[in-house]
Amino acid sequence: MLQTGSQLWFKECALDNHNNSLRSKHDTLFCHNIQDIDNTSTELGIFWQLNRDQLFTPSTIYISFLWDLDEHVVSLSQPKVDMYLKAIHSWRKKHTHMLQKALELYGKPIHACAAVKRGRAYLTSLE
Repeated sequence: MLQTGSQLWFKECALDNHNNSLRSKHDTLFCHNIQDIDNTSTELGIFWQLNRDQLFTPSTIYISFLWDLDEHVVSLSQPKVDMYLKAIHSWRKKHTHMLQKALELYGKPIHACAAVKRGRAYLTSLE
């Protein structure tokens, strides 16, 4: 990273320049690794939850979606599907509901519709 006045410039790094970070065999496949990103983020005052760091891969879970870059597919992660189904089953066991619980349940399919576009048509009856 270079700085000219208030502008920061990023240049492509050579594969043998690893910004003084320890690199695993997996990391040697990339110009930068997650430690480089964490170091730069910290310098910029951006603090991540480091326990959520993930290796660079073509398939990863981010914001509860499974992103498959090779297949060009985004879907709900299985833990999120399980959580949503549990919430629906719990909801159906009761005959009355508080407004806050209804809003919480409604937010789940709204989130899922970011990946399942056709699902939006079914939300109008809930509204």
